[in-house]
Amino acid sequence: MPSNLTRNIAANGLGRLWAVLANVIFVPLYIRLLGSESYGLVVAYATLVASIQVLDVGLSSMLSRELALRVGGSKESLRFSGSARDLARTVEIASIVIGIMIGTTVVGLAPIIAQKWLVTQHLSPADTVSAVRLIGLIVAVQWPGIAYQSGLLGLQSQVKLNAIRIATSSIQSLGAAFVLWKISPTINAYFVWLLVIQLAGTLTLRSAMWRSLRSDERARPRFRFSLILAPWRFSLGVAGIALLSSALTQSDKIILSKIVPLSEFATYGVAFTVCNVLSLIAGPVYLAALPQLTALSLLADDSKMRELYFRSSELVALLVFPAWMILAFHSQEIAAIWLGKGVKSLAVAKLLPLLSAGSLANAIDTMPYGLQIASAWTSLSVIKNIVAVSIVVPALFFAVRHFGMIGAAAIWAALNVGYLIFEIPIMHRRLLKHALASWYSRSLALPIVCTAAIGALTHSFAVPTDDRLLGLAILVAYASLATLSLAMLMPSIRHSIMLLLSKKFGHASS
Repeated sequence: MPSNLTRNIAANGLGRLWAVLANVIFVPLYIRLLGSESYGLVVAYATLVASIQVLDVGLSSMLSRELALRVGGSKESLRFSGSARDLARTVEIASIVIGIMIGTTVVGLAPIIAQKWLVTQHLSPADTVSAVRLIGLIVAVQWPGIAYQSGLLGLQSQVKLNAIRIATSSIQSLGAAFVLWKISPTINAYFVWLLVIQLAGTLTLRSAMWRSLRSDERARPRFRFSLILAPWRFSLGVAGIALLSSALTQSDKIILSKIVPLSEFATYGVAFTVCNVLSLIAGPVYLAALPQLTALSLLADDSKMRELYFRSSELVALLVFPAWMILAFHSQEIAAIWLGKGVKSLAVAKLLPLLSAGSLANAIDTMPYGLQIASAWTSLSVIKNIVAVSIVVPALFFAVRHFGMIGAAAIWAALNVGYLIFEIPIMHRRLLKHALASWYSRSLALPIVCTAAIGALTHSFAVPTDDRLLGLAILVAYASLATLSLAMLMPSIRHSIMLLLSKKFGHASS
């Protein structure tokens, strides 16, 4: 693998991981200083941002792709040319306009959102309305940053991009903790700080993108609407996939925010945040394998594609199953270590087994999805999401009204497990035929039996402790045991380890 690709993948993984960890680490402090109900507004803000990504209408993805084509062009005249700068300026202006429109809409509808949608118990109507208005302003200043990030990705400036991400996440989390602790422990103070940091982050990303789009041309970049219309099919396809994905991944939280009190909604958001780490872990493997899978697909080399597909799937399983084991079989321990013992940690612990099952299935499905993308087969993903939306959304309304947060978590688990049951067999009827049984046994059945057995055993003999550091060390030891066991049982992983050891010791003996 080329060194620059490896460096970019490592940078992307580190940037994403740090952003999540920064949020996870400070969640207990935010809840303690703000209270569960106010923290529910933080979860509502995150849900809103994730839900409205579809309003980008594929512009950012199109910018990333088009800049990548220009930067990767063989002719030097295409690199950082006027057309690239015009495209960046066009998408920039469009994103600013969209951000202003979204922010203005949220600000204007703040009283309706606060009174008719969010279920508050102790927060005053005035504080809730002002918080929602601040959310609208944050979205407005944050929105163009999506385009700037995509531009940097297309320009192969991932290291620079993730350095900004890490710095922004660190300053945002540390600064928010300081503001709530020393200045004002209120939700509005929290959102004012976020507004300042998001504005600074967007301006920093803008500067970084335009510096990367260097040019010897003296002409200023111009807004050219025709540049957006040219790749309209790609943009429309991305927007369609984003719309369906948003409906599936955010509908549980949107419906919960309407039906349950904000304090309960915050509990669900906290549990979902920690379980989402499983999907995050699979990302770097997907990014590393996708270009190679694509090349092998173009060469029609099924033998090497099969080998890479199995090796990547097993690596994802090796990384995510031990973490799932801790969340599923030691939910009370991990919640108590993270949030402290109390009602809040117990409520989160009840959700972790179901939510982690859904997130595990979502992570395991990463490489089959990558195989479809590498083979330029997108219709299966679109069809499955259309079917899923028609089933999941009505089921969520029923489940949340009758069973609350547990109902929403059960639907999330059923959705993603359903993908593994129905999508994978359909996919392997067309791609890598006769690989279905081996994939199920090596990437799913073997790791789940192994980690479930270790999880049940360690749960049975677990010794309660009030020492958080000791408790964390014990859980790390359990996860390490599961990882080592899986590494010895999985064919591709075991072969890679043996090959590495033989080379090392063979070289030493010679």
